[in-house]
Amino acid sequence: MADQSGNGRYAAQATAGARMTYRATGVSGKPAVEGDGVDDLLAYSVPWGLSGAATVGLRFKAVSVPVAASFDALLCLNDGAVGLFLILCSVGGYQNISFVNVTGGGNSVGVNDALDTSEHTLVFTHTGGAAATPALYQLMIDGVDRTSDVVASGAVTTVAGASAIGSYRGTALHLSNARFRRMAIYSAALTLGEMSSLSTWLEG
Repeated sequence: MADQSGNGRYAAQATAGARMTYRATGVSGKPAVEGDGVDDLLAYSVPWGLSGAATVGLRFKAVSVPVAASFDALLCLNDGAVGLFLILCSVGGYQNISFVNVTGGGNSVGVNDALDTSEHTLVFTHTGGAAATPALYQLMIDGVDRTSDVVASGAVTTVAGASAIGSYRGTALHLSNARFRRMAIYSAALTLGEMSSLSTWLEG
């Protein structure tokens, strides 16, 4: 996956059998890559420590949603010490989005939402500080401010390791059956106006 920032931080997979499939009209009729939910993922390096402020944006389409009591990882950012995760998961049959940035495990924050196999755009910020404090996050889903819906969530087990699109490692390795169109990562917490602009770009 090409890095359009000019910094050369490409997401790649050296193992042929674990490469995502290119879909010419995968999301919104535009190119995307698709994980098979079995062994596909794209690895990349995070250029800064993630214990401070950050913004992450993602345009995706789940091909299938996870079964109850399982996790389907869209994105895992990990600097080897502190992980910042965006996870599409299903617990007890409820689809929800969870964020956690405590390697080794800890409480998360999340949004209980009826996520499905439609196309979605997610943008969230973390301003730094206690990982499980809802007030330190801002969230936009499909261009709509959903910050007020962010609540404390359950504990998530995390393990220090490589960053990846389409995978998350906790007590086991979880892989995503989803299509990824665009993503963006910033080492700063954007304003709501900037998040809205980013959401529009991700949908392009």
